[in-house]
Amino acid sequence: VDQFMHHVRVGLERYKKHYLNGILTIGLIAIPAALVNAALGWIPVVGFVVAILVGLAQLVIGPIAAGAMGRWALATAAGQDLHWKKAWKNALKDPVQEWLNMFVAQLITVIGVFLLIVPGLIVGMFALPAYLLEDKKFVSINGRSAELVMKDPGFLAILSLLPLAFVGGIVVFIFALIPVVGAPMSAFLSVAINVIAAPFLYLLWAQIYYATIRRLEGHDPVATYAAKIQSWSTGA
Repeated sequence: VDQFMHHVRVGLERYKKHYLNGILTIGLIAIPAALVNAALGWIPVVGFVVAILVGLAQLVIGPIAAGAMGRWALATAAGQDLHWKKAWKNALKDPVQEWLNMFVAQLITVIGVFLLIVPGLIVGMFALPAYLLEDKKFVSINGRSAELVMKDPGFLAILSLLPLAFVGGIVVFIFALIPVVGAPMSAFLSVAINVIAAPFLYLLWAQIYYATIRRLEGHDPVATYAAKIQSWSTGA
């Protein structure tokens, strides 16, 4: 827990300096979706249909967005400031390969989450760096995450953040109860919370990954993967 709180403090300091690119990286999809829902969500039937279509579009682009966010977080945790356009450019460099690998990794993680949350954290905790830095593919992405987590189960301290997520969910739910305007307001509020909190969580996970590799495998991953991380900014 002490190590985890140390990561939280360091992460907050980093986030204060680099939050804008993190918010814009995740906001490229989330913010337009929220605006569309807010503009049309109050219209009977139409708002419902629009909400479904927007949700489906977000699910489709979700794996690519995860790749972009992962690059931003890993670069930021390594002391670099990756511009949001660069994060997305790299994620879209090979979109089919990116989408397939991230989709499989996310699907396995979601299945694990349904199995009492903890299995999902085990197979998904280090999935992004396993793919983005270590070049793991498909199911081996989650296999590598599980390998690291099972050797160092201190990651369970991250469960201490779940009450905050629960409180946020309650607030969004209360707004949703407001007649007519409640649904679009709750959708907009949910996105606002997400674009602010999600980049910090990605950054926190990246820091924990680096620390875990140093502790378990005896090398500095920031130095080991420096060329790859730098290539995301330079386009090399």
